Amino acid sequence: MRTWLWLLLLCAACGHHSPSSPSPVSSSQRKLTTRIVTTTRPDTLPPPTVDPRFAAWRVRYDSLVVLVDTIVVLSPDSIVLHVGQTYDEDSIRVESRRASGQSVPRVGHEYAIEDMSIAEPNEVGLTGLRVGRTRLRITVISSKAHAPPNYLPVIVLP
Repeated sequence: MRTWLWLLLLCAACGHHSPSSPSPVSSSQRKLTTRIVTTTRPDTLPPPTVDPRFAAWRVRYDSLVVLVDTIVVLSPDSIVLHVGQTYDEDSIRVESRRASGQSVPRVGHEYAIEDMSIAEPNEVGLTGLRVGRTRLRITVISSKAHAPPNYLPVIVLP
């Protein structure tokens, strides 16, 4: 591998001719030169740069989700589907609350089905696959959250 790299660099160096007289370069013709580094070990790469606005948002969000004590499902009480039918997950109304009962706005929630052989989430929503009962697990989106999940029953009929 290194031999090929050295050969490529040698050919590139030999094939490069410098002009006898420098020509004026316009701003649209300037070249950008950068160093390219390849590695087979991702742990040797420097950490990616994070936009400071995203980092500030992340700090604010993490400080908000630690306030969440409970996740309340406002509607529906349960999801009843027939095999092949799809339920739009956007119609599920969920609210995060503090221990005092006060709502904590703008907290994201994640949905996960316990038994994916009965119902399965996809691009359209939640689709019933076979007859049975399972639950939709609702959690706060954050590793810093300590609120326990809430569950919504999912029933699939023939």
